[in-house]
Amino acid sequence: MDKCKGCGKAIVWVVTQDNKPMPCDPSEIPVIPDTNGNIVAERADGWVFRGRTCSESYEEEAYEYAMISHFATCPDADRFRRSKK
Repeated sequence: MDKCKGCGKAIVWVVTQDNKPMPCDPSEIPVIPDTNGNIVAERADGWVFRGRTCSESYEEEAYEYAMISHFATCPDADRFRRSKK
């Protein structure tokens, strides 16, 4: 398992459906798919989606277990973001 060069926490590299590497936190958490969500998550099959976190006991909406992008949790994420052209 790799470590983030910014904050030093453990990360795993996953390959997205677009065949791009993405750093993720290693634990899967329950995520509600939401196009307006504030996090980027990836399911085990490589599908990347926007969502919001929830607790496992949250029954009003469907949730999936997914890893979230380390950019959502890293305090140094801005140091590593690619600029949009």
